[in-house]
Amino acid sequence: MSWSPTLITALESSQFSWAYILRVVSVNNVPGNTYTASSLPGIGDPIIGLSVRINGATLKPGAWTTTLGSFTVELVGDLGLFRKNVTRGTFVALSIGRPEWKASDYEVIATGQVQQLSGKTPTVATLTCRDLLSALRCRPTGSAGQLTLGYRTDNTQTLLTHDYAIGDLSLQCTTTTGFDVGSAGTACLITPVSGDSPFILTYTGLADPNLTGVSATAIHGTTEVGAAAPSLIQPVIYATGHPLTLFRRFLLSVAGADTHGYDNLPQGDGLSLPYEFVDHQDTDNHYLLSEPSMSFEVVSTSPIDDPVSWMQGWMSAGGFFMTMRQGRITGRSAQVSTTSTFRDAAEITDDDIESGGITWEAWDSDTPSEAVQVTITSNSGDTSSASVEDPATLPAFYRQDYDVTDLLFTDEGTGRDSIIARVYEAHQRIPERYAISCVGLRLAVLAPGDFVRITTRQAQGALTSTSGGLDRTRGIVIQVAADFGRGRVALVVLVYPTSGDVLP
Repeated sequence: MSWSPTLITALESSQFSWAYILRVVSVNNVPGNTYTASSLPGIGDPIIGLSVRINGATLKPGAWTTTLGSFTVELVGDLGLFRKNVTRGTFVALSIGRPEWKASDYEVIATGQVQQLSGKTPTVATLTCRDLLSALRCRPTGSAGQLTLGYRTDNTQTLLTHDYAIGDLSLQCTTTTGFDVGSAGTACLITPVSGDSPFILTYTGLADPNLTGVSATAIHGTTEVGAAAPSLIQPVIYATGHPLTLFRRFLLSVAGADTHGYDNLPQGDGLSLPYEFVDHQDTDNHYLLSEPSMSFEVVSTSPIDDPVSWMQGWMSAGGFFMTMRQGRITGRSAQVSTTSTFRDAAEITDDDIESGGITWEAWDSDTPSEAVQVTITSNSGDTSSASVEDPATLPAFYRQDYDVTDLLFTDEGTGRDSIIARVYEAHQRIPERYAISCVGLRLAVLAPGDFVRITTRQAQGALTSTSGGLDRTRGIVIQVAADFGRGRVALVVLVYPTSGDVLP
């Protein structure tokens, strides 16, 4: 859920009188007790001070990954109650509102996991929290054996007790322990005793000691063969669907019991986050503009020690990424800034920008070289960008490859076309980079991946279109940092050239 018009209107005001509420959020059995702190008397533990900062993560176009983000909260007063209830790893949600608002009207601006409490005196300290993406380097649980995603697959196996023939609807096994199944079904890896290549079959149910609802054909590029007893069977992590659907299933599945629309993976194959941690509205907007028919097949034959990095890996292969938006996780698709029909999130003018508040780079230093062609490879072939262009800058290299052979198995041509249409700009163009310090909190609504229009005479770029200043120039936001105490927002925006829009 995005911020309400009420909060957005309040952020646009020139007044910076804000109050804050910090609540412990219960996630699985993560350490921490029920607790509320605030900057107001009468609401929880009144220890929150004036300084609240969100140091937003940075999107890396082309890599389609997001760096670590964090937020800090000043705490002032007797911290004894806080220390008794909150520890490293506790999940917290920080909400903001006007002092005159009801507590129920406050809205979440940051969610994350406690990382550090530090200070110089017993009564003044800084609470530092990692944002949700950087926090989820393991499953959020206090149970030692359940820290890895798909922990059920670790050293779990069974054996066929009867021969399997191609087309059989069940697998007769010695045991089904560890072969849990969610409402969407799952899969297993069969290694024939004959020495034939292993293959993967899906199944939808259990009738101990048998796996039932077995698929007639193998998946994930494998080929089914007859398998004699006692061939080995192992559970795998498996999900299929649009990448922006899959990312929510892995984040939100609890026990595969359909408590909501994304709770359909076997227990342990999801991170079990609360449903409201995800900005579903924003994710759905990107889903609609990224070929909704695209389907990835995600499989892992072993547990995942670093779930978020693993998800970023297969999402980035299709030009998708996770980031934080307005206090929640969102899934987004790469979009070409010069042609995308995705709406502009804000207009930025010199009325917003501090005097002397822009620094710029003619060539983004985080984009070291350009590619003259981009190619997407799947099992059925390759799709390359429309033409090979002579490089506009040096150094350059010939081809940037995206490999989805382990992910895309249906309607591959459409999938490749969709990916290349969204990602080529990030590789074949070197953008200008603008770091902008803005007065007020109006632009705190922005998130990495948003498009903005900038009009300013405080900077002149090297492009034909920016050499006289920026005039409703479209750029893509890659970082947002908001200082709510001072009423300032810092942005980093990339401006990509159109074809031929580069000075010699």
